[in-house]
Amino acid sequence: MDKTLDRRAFVKGALVTGVAATVTAGAGDQRRRGGASVIVVEKAPEAEAGGNSRVSAQAVWTPSEIEATIRYFKEIATDYHLIDMPDAVVEAFINEAAKNAEWLIEQTGLDIAVVNSIEYPNAPSSDLARQSCMAMPKDGLGLSIIWDALMAKAQSTDITFQFEAPMTDLVFSPEGEAVGIITENFAVAANKGIVICSGGFENNEAMCANYLRYPALFWGTPYNTGDAHQICQRYDIDFWHMNSATPGTRIGLSMPGQEAKYDRISLDFEFTASTAFFWVDKYGQRFMNEKNEYMHGYGRDEIFYVDGMKMEWPRLPLWQVFDESSVAELTRNKRSGWLELVGDINISNALAAEIAAGVVFKADSPEGLAEQAGLDVSAFVAAFNEYNGFALAGDDPGFGRDAARMTALQSPPYYIAQVFPVMVNTNGGPRRNEQAQILRTDGSPVPRLFSAGEFGSVWAWFYQGGGNVSECLAFGRIAGCNAAALEKWMPS
Repeated sequence: MDKTLDRRAFVKGALVTGVAATVTAGAGDQRRRGGASVIVVEKAPEAEAGGNSRVSAQAVWTPSEIEATIRYFKEIATDYHLIDMPDAVVEAFINEAAKNAEWLIEQTGLDIAVVNSIEYPNAPSSDLARQSCMAMPKDGLGLSIIWDALMAKAQSTDITFQFEAPMTDLVFSPEGEAVGIITENFAVAANKGIVICSGGFENNEAMCANYLRYPALFWGTPYNTGDAHQICQRYDIDFWHMNSATPGTRIGLSMPGQEAKYDRISLDFEFTASTAFFWVDKYGQRFMNEKNEYMHGYGRDEIFYVDGMKMEWPRLPLWQVFDESSVAELTRNKRSGWLELVGDINISNALAAEIAAGVVFKADSPEGLAEQAGLDVSAFVAAFNEYNGFALAGDDPGFGRDAARMTALQSPPYYIAQVFPVMVNTNGGPRRNEQAQILRTDGSPVPRLFSAGEFGSVWAWFYQGGGNVSECLAFGRIAGCNAAALEKWMPS
């Protein structure tokens, strides 16, 4: 097909977008849509639709102190990443994100609480920025609560959904306007505009190796394979933040025999309470305070240390050591994550499946654990005994773990599991401006082409919790309204 001329095969439409941006573009709100009709084209089958937004914690950043939050965003983005991020983009995001809580309540009827929450309290503007800045369902985090409500809202309107339709190309008019997409099964003409909300590339191993800092498992949808990134790279479109990913937020397990499309998705293996556990590297040595401040993964930078002399990541993967008292916490019901919420895959009772698969080992002595895991026995036993001694003494002079968060491994059986850092998502993609327009390498906008969410995210370095869903909603509204306001492009 000549992608600039042949339009006869197109299904007529007005807006191609992801579900989050569809609702935020004004589904059911004709004043904002300007009478535009909406088509949602989704790569996944309907049962697995929704991307990372569906399985996130369901918290949404919704700042109330605008000026302080703009300063805070710039502080955590750091000067390095702000070199070519215009103030107008930051200001557009924060000003629109401030409307998120009110908009969610209006559109979904959910009972939403807005609380004080900040990821980086050491940032100079954090005290003001933390005020009433995080919206979350009063029923609790996770369990797709906000996603379900938004999807129900979208499905109650006249929006058309097309599932199992991976995008394979963009279509441009002779004048260079983006006027349609091609999928594996059909083509869609966009008489007004296209909004790409296709997420990141965390399930594209080659892209991760080329752009990101370290190997990791991931936590969200298996459909984030960078398809739209690769399409946009054909068309003189500028990219930013390709080295940015929300880092090792969780600790996860890779299960052999897992369904092929899920083979790089983590099975959650995180201890959240003051349980009896510690970590060692591949040499059997403990290397950090395992209960560092969370900071959306950045409290765990020690995991990503590269030893230049040995040319390796000595802590990737790492080993998690625990005892029987901790097993129950691993098998508790999970409230977020793709495998648990969509794949219906969970940690087995008593870790029977994980032990049988050889990813968890069980022994009555630390020597037995080390031998099964292939670790240096003397180094591991020394680390085991040292951790227990520090925990019993209520002092961790080597790494400063809070005594209230140290519990000794007091009685066998003991367990050890090879675990991996788990990234939530990638942020890189096509550069956008304050109007949510995708930009060419000369800085000019591609006519009729917009983006929202993780696809070309404004998040660059440190990441504020709730920020990606916030960006889906904020730039979804901006993109949807701007696309709907355009004059129709009429095929000749």
